[in-house]
Amino acid sequence: MREAQGNLKENLKENIRENIQENIKEFEEKKTSMRYAKVMAGGMCSLLGTILAIYVGGWLMIFAPVKETLAAFVMGTLTKRMVLISALKCALSLTTAGAIWCCGYILNRKIIGYEEC
Repeated sequence: MREAQGNLKENLKENIRENIQENIKEFEEKKTSMRYAKVMAGGMCSLLGTILAIYVGGWLMIFAPVKETLAAFVMGTLTKRMVLISALKCALSLTTAGAIWCCGYILNRKIIGYEEC
């Protein structure tokens, strides 16, 4: 009887060890897959921030006002106010683009976890 109880305890201990090892392995796999998901989401935020910075800072605040100003000059309807607003937009475009890019980068670091990289 005692021998059967001893064998039962040994089998139980072995099963518990195996279950714990399987759970640890499964946890590590989930942790790795979550890490990849975080990296992908963070990369998408950074990419979106870069694209928005180029669009807003480059196209909306530099090229579009300059194009409108040149068109007004060619048509003869150019005013001082239009030149002033275009110059102001061009001067502030890099600051705006930098702020948008920084928001995407900060979001990337928050999602990924800056201490892990």
